[in-house]
This record gives sequence, C-alpha cells and structure tokens, in this order.
Amino acid sequence: MAVADVCNSERTFMITPSASAVDVTAGKDNVFQVCFTDPNQGISSADYIAENMPDAKIAVLYRNDDAYSQGIHDTFVKEATEKGMSVVYEGTFTNDTATDFSVQLSGAQSNGADLVFMPIYYQPASIVLAQAKAMGYAPAFFGCDGMDGILTLEGFDTSLAEGLMLLTPFSATVPETQSFVEAYTAANDGVTPNQFAADAYDCFYISATVSISSLRELRIPVLLALYRIYDLAVRACPLSISTFSTIS
Repeated sequence: MAVADVCNSERTFMITPSASAVDVTAGKDNVFQVCFTDPNQGISSADYIAENMPDAKIAVLYRNDDAYSQGIHDTFVKEATEKGMSVVYEGTFTNDTATDFSVQLSGAQSNGADLVFMPIYYQPASIVLAQAKAMGYAPAFFGCDGMDGILTLEGFDTSLAEGLMLLTPFSATVPETQSFVEAYTAANDGVTPNQFAADAYDCFYISATVSISSLRELRIPVLLALYRIYDLAVRACPLSISTFSTIS
C-alpha cells in the first residue's frame, strides 16, 4: 500500500499481481490489481460453502496481524452469518506464532468443526495440515488464493493436501490455460506455474498492451520490439479462469 501511495502521488502507472487489499487501489486512478480483492474472496468462499456444504460446522483459522488474512476473515464471517451458516470456532495467530497450531486445532476439534476455513498463505497452512494429521484431526480444509503453491513447497508431504479445497483465479490443469502452462514450464525447468505466476504474467500482458497503445508515435524499431513483447505475452498468458479447485 505504501508503494501504491507513492505511485499515485508521482502519477506513475502501477499494476500488482498479488496485492489484494481494497485500499491498494482505493482513490487511485493509476493503480490497478489483477488478483481477487479480499472482500470478494471472503464472500465467494462463504457462498460456495453455503451452496455445497450447507451443514458444515466451520472453524476459521486466520492471521490477525496480516491485512490479507484479516480482510478475508471479516467478510467471510459476515457473509456466513447472514446466510445462517454455523461458525463454531475462530482461531488466530501472528507471524511470530506461525509454527505451532495445536491450540487452534484443538479448539476447532473440540467445538465439532468438520471444515476449517484458512484464509492464509500456504507456508503456515502446510504446518496446520501436518499438525492436524499428527493429532488425528481430519476435517475438510478450505483456503483462498494464498494457498496456491503448497504442492511445490520444498519438503512438504503432498499427501497432506489430499482433498484440500481452494479459491483460485488459475488452474494449471484446465484446457484454457495450457498454452501458458506449456510455455512457463519450458522456460522454468519444468516447474508448473501457480496463480502467482499466472497473475504476474497477466500483469506483463496488460502492461505491454498499455505500452503499445500509448506509444504509437515512437519510431518503428521501438514499436516492433514492443509488439514482440506483446506477442510473447499473448502466447504465454491466456486469460485465467476463476474456479474452485480440489487438490488431489
């Protein structure tokens, strides 16, 4: 948000692939976001759970010193309450306490939660999943776009993510994204892109488009170079499809 404020005051174009707080763009006509906003993620997650798991007893585990996690939590709980959903437990942690979730998991379990909603990033989520298994607690787990990337986390036992659900703007397995996935993996030693990679390429695509549209008066060699960049972006980055995915 600090960078957005400076870009706005200096009248510099800014586009972010990962900042999701609404304050990043609020009142700034030259600052843009590619990813979901926090309120949208909270509302959409609650709506999906209400429609597909209406009888779920929900525990919410979130980081209360992080604007991303707090923002999604707030709108999720509000939407869930309005829809009459059963939120039986809310547990918090901070960046300094993101290594032991035994208290929060015990609280969720003792309150009968059979679904744990985690609007957090995949690094602490990987610890949550491991500690839940160790204590014999096996609810359904549901995350947001910050969960994407957990399968490629070094040292993570991917079997722990069996059945994990997440809200993400990108899936590497659907037909619409295959040209991007193939180009990305070829350029990155076989690494499969997650939504962070896809949103970054979307930013590049948008920036190239804006540059070409704004610089038509430049000399031909410069324009040709820009069009080469644009063509690469088009081939590498088709539009992302918003979807709920189950990791398996």
